[in-house]
Amino acid sequence: MMSNTIDKGRRVPMYVQCAGVLRSAIGQGRYTPGEFLPAERELSREFGVNRLTLRKGLAELVREGLLENIPGAGNRVVRQAPLCIQRFMVACVMQRQGPSPERSPFYADILQGIEGVVSPAGHDLVVATMDPADLWGADGRPCAVPRNLKSHFDGVILIDGITDALIMAYQKRGVPVALVDRPCSLRGVAGVTIDNFNGARTAAQYLIERGHTRMAYVGALPDPVSGERFNGFRAGLEEAGLGFSRRDFIEAGYLIESAHEAMLKYVRKNRSRLPTAVCAINDETAIGVMKALQESSIRIPDDMAVMGFDDISWAAHTNPPLSTVRMPRKQMGELAAQMLLRQLTHPSEPRSSLVLQTELVPRVSA
Repeated sequence: MMSNTIDKGRRVPMYVQCAGVLRSAIGQGRYTPGEFLPAERELSREFGVNRLTLRKGLAELVREGLLENIPGAGNRVVRQAPLCIQRFMVACVMQRQGPSPERSPFYADILQGIEGVVSPAGHDLVVATMDPADLWGADGRPCAVPRNLKSHFDGVILIDGITDALIMAYQKRGVPVALVDRPCSLRGVAGVTIDNFNGARTAAQYLIERGHTRMAYVGALPDPVSGERFNGFRAGLEEAGLGFSRRDFIEAGYLIESAHEAMLKYVRKNRSRLPTAVCAINDETAIGVMKALQESSIRIPDDMAVMGFDDISWAAHTNPPLSTVRMPRKQMGELAAQMLLRQLTHPSEPRSSLVLQTELVPRVSA
């Protein structure tokens, strides 16, 4: 019998648990290279899961190169798994924006970095999203105790638009936390972010050097990231002796659809006094802006230049290609994962935070 069991009450997929138990057994030498695992029927009965679930777990081990599936014969061990002193379950938690944030190229790069550290180390990784209603009360303030908070994880990586209340809630439960792209003033919280302020200031300076003296800014409701980027953009203008009118601040959020709608309204309202450039809080917002301008017969960049932020994979393939500010998303994910695993294995060590630099990426749109 296996020493580990499958816990159907955990917020960890059963196939992931199956793969973890078998990986541990291989690492401990219970099954050696060249040896076949027990038949799927036997393993399914022992784990208390159906064969489809078991096969999904076995497929994970085949993908990792630990097993090979031989039709008609079974699953044979190819190599011994690295033996972890302790196996951890790590969760990546982010605010739900749009139908599936983990499919966004922004989050995909961060998650790729995290997975590239967690999985090869022999730990399990799951991705969870939280509805904004679980993070913010009806009065717009962070929830003191976020709803639906269930901590069945050894450690948590919190990405982007997460509240201090959620961070403190995990800490109160003794769950180590690392942050990605989320500035935090709380003491003792590890995290990786970028210099949002100077990245946005550099974008504004670039537009000024290109001859633009009146610009709009497409942003979002105040949060730590949006605040730093807008303040950096405004600082770039002020350093050049330029002002900024609040009527040229376009509240649109972080998604293409909302930015498209907000920019259409702005153009209709200000057609006779449009700026010559617009700076967006992120690339997806910039893409929505470009769509609205093109539908309004406004040429990019001849009539209006557009600047993004993030340099997601889509940015180089827009029409025209989007000028933007690059942030090292994959590296941020890697560093945050390393920080979290260090907390789990060395809990008494002090927490550290890193601020990475951005890079201006000029293309055709500005």
